[in-house]
Amino acid sequence: MIQQMVVTRNADGSHSPAYDENWAEPIQVEWYAGCIAVDTGLRITVTRGSHIRTALSVPEGDPKTYHVRIQGTNRTSFGNGPFTAQQLYQFLDGVKVGVGAAQSS
Repeated sequence: MIQQMVVTRNADGSHSPAYDENWAEPIQVEWYAGCIAVDTGLRITVTRGSHIRTALSVPEGDPKTYHVRIQGTNRTSFGNGPFTAQQLYQFLDGVKVGVGAAQSS
């Protein structure tokens, strides 16, 4: 599992820590998930594919993929994956849009 980065929102709407393009891809993914979590109020956990086992007889998954678990405020949760980094960004963008739409209705 990726050690979850603690991301906070600053008064000006930016996030802390600030994005660093020199981070390795897993850290960039973790940061982005942290930003979506703080913006939506959801608990988002990202796990590298290499840390996922689907059955005891199946080897570890693809280290270039990610799985995500999202937990809502009412304790419901769901998981999804595997995603490439780009697919995970798109999925999380959709989650953010969905939460925004639900909050405005």
